[in-house]
Amino acid sequence: MGKLTKRNILWVIPIGILITFFFVFGPKAEINDHQAINYVKTVTLPDYDKALGQLERICTDGKWIYFETSKNQAVVEFQGQCEKTAIKQQFLVDDKRTNVRVGAMIKESKEASSEERDQFLQQLLQS
Repeated sequence: MGKLTKRNILWVIPIGILITFFFVFGPKAEINDHQAINYVKTVTLPDYDKALGQLERICTDGKWIYFETSKNQAVVEFQGQCEKTAIKQQFLVDDKRTNVRVGAMIKESKEASSEERDQFLQQLLQS
């Protein structure tokens, strides 16, 4: 093994910093069982007749994922195949779990406009 030189140390320090950043800020495992997910499933939004948990029965291959944004906003995302369309629908949950807002919708890898999103959810959640 060679001598420990200034040049070697200057290579090791940045690599160590990069590894630390990766573990702290890198990708996180999906959280599929969380209190926020259970709360969102039971909520019925004012404009819809059915609870949001009914999306699992209406759509195939449905799964719920919880994550937090970089600004610590709690997000519950539903992913599934609805009416032959792959969707990812996000719901924003406040810290006290008293309010749920409809977030972004991704349909077939493209973000839907708010009008298109509301119309699609209206079709799914009306009885």
